Amino acid sequence: MLFNSKIKKLASLNVLAIACQNARPKTPLNEALARVKIELSLPNTWKMQEGNSIFVVHKSNIPGFGYLVMYNADTIFNVIQNTREFFSAAYKVGFDNLVAQIENPAVLQTLKHVFKGMDTKKTGYVVQRTDKGTYQVTITLGPQRSVK
Repeated sequence: MLFNSKIKKLASLNVLAIACQNARPKTPLNEALARVKIELSLPNTWKMQEGNSIFVVHKSNIPGFGYLVMYNADTIFNVIQNTREFFSAAYKVGFDNLVAQIENPAVLQTLKHVFKGMDTKKTGYVVQRTDKGTYQVTITLGPQRSVK
C-alpha cells in the first residue's frame, strides 16, 4: 500500500511500518520495526524524510561516502521527486557518493527516471550484480570534493 504524499503526508513511524510490510510481508511488524529502530540509532547516521519516503545514510570511514537505505510508502512519481530532493540535500551535507544494496530490480528502473532529470555530467550511478543475485549501486551526487 502506498500513500500519495501530495494528498496525505504520513508520520515517520507510519512510513517505516508500511515500507517494512511492503518489503517483507512475512516478517512480524514489531520485529521489523525493532530492527529499523536499531539501524536509526547507530552512530554516524543521517536521516531525512521527504514526502512519504525516508532516507537513511550511514557515514563510512571514507570522507564523502555513505551507505544508503530507503524506506518508502509514497507513489512512484513522488518517489522520483523525493529522491532528487534527497540527493541534493545529501550532497549539501557532505556526501559525494552513496552505496546502496538493492534486491528489487524495479528500483533500478526508478533510479533511471530519477537521473533523467539531473545533470548527468556531474552525477550518475553504476550498478553491479552481487554473488547473491542482488545489486550494488554506487551513486555519485555531484563533483568530488577534495578531502582535507
